[in-house]
Amino acid sequence: MARPPRIELPGVLYHVIARGNQRRHVFRGQADYEVYLARLHRYQDRYQFVLYAYVLMPNHVHLLLEPTKAPLSKIMQGIQQSYAGYFNRTHHTMGHVFQGRYKALLCDRDRYLLALVRYLHLNPVRSQLARSPKAWWWSSHRDYLGEEREPRVATQLILRMFHSQHTLAVRRYLEFLQEPGAADHHPEYYRALEQRFLGDEQFVEEIERRSQQEVPRSTIALSLDEVCQVVAPAFNTTLGDLGAPTRERRAAVARAVAAYVAQIVGGIRLVEAARAFGRDQVTISLGVQRLRLRLQRDTQLAAKIDRVMSILRRGRAKKYKITNV
Repeated sequence: MARPPRIELPGVLYHVIARGNQRRHVFRGQADYEVYLARLHRYQDRYQFVLYAYVLMPNHVHLLLEPTKAPLSKIMQGIQQSYAGYFNRTHHTMGHVFQGRYKALLCDRDRYLLALVRYLHLNPVRSQLARSPKAWWWSSHRDYLGEEREPRVATQLILRMFHSQHTLAVRRYLEFLQEPGAADHHPEYYRALEQRFLGDEQFVEEIERRSQQEVPRSTIALSLDEVCQVVAPAFNTTLGDLGAPTRERRAAVARAVAAYVAQIVGGIRLVEAARAFGRDQVTISLGVQRLRLRLQRDTQLAAKIDRVMSILRRGRAKKYKITNV
């Protein structure tokens, strides 16, 4: 039975699993692990995806990431092909290094993000390769402890779920890893609906709705300013409020909507929206994450945002002064 095509969307959480061909080792020593991480970070710089967690095991790789600028297929093609070329040259081998098509599960962020971060970091313990997550150098666990000089992992978003104060957040994160049964194998994390989704039917419906709205980015050239010109009056705020250092709820909601719409319709990265609004990327990402959750239950808000996107796609932002959508 043929596998269904992948759904590729910006701003969604993917759990990527890439295994060695015929389950052979893809890392034969420290240098191999270091080269793979260098390739991972090189393409992170190029495509600006958000990396929440990773673990490199002797014969496979787990990545927990969120594409923003480029589709997942392009990200993984760059990382995997680049590393495979290095591996074959270095170890004088030929053929496939990784096993066929990597597995990529679209995950319900609100339900599984924390659990997957823990699952990845405990993988070496579960496989009896290390006594503790800290003893395994080839994962993002040390980033969460603040021990990496150049952190590349979006630890702040995860740690803020535990506590707003960093020291307490790290302590509670470690307690989370030590909960009874935390290191157990969880086969349900691999049994995805339709071989693609880790989430319930409501989550699948939301993803499919977004995929139907998604259009080729090259056909719509939008600036963030154009998006804000439509979003601001539609949500009863001003362009000045969107960039002002205020925590007023109405402006915060409008900022999240603008970032969300700009990402879907114009392919504008969250990091660009954060820079324009004078916020850090984590703050904007959290706002968009809360907005997505709200859209699942607030049909009026979903309809309002759909109308905003429809206006932008038709190019009416330049022709009309819109006071209410």
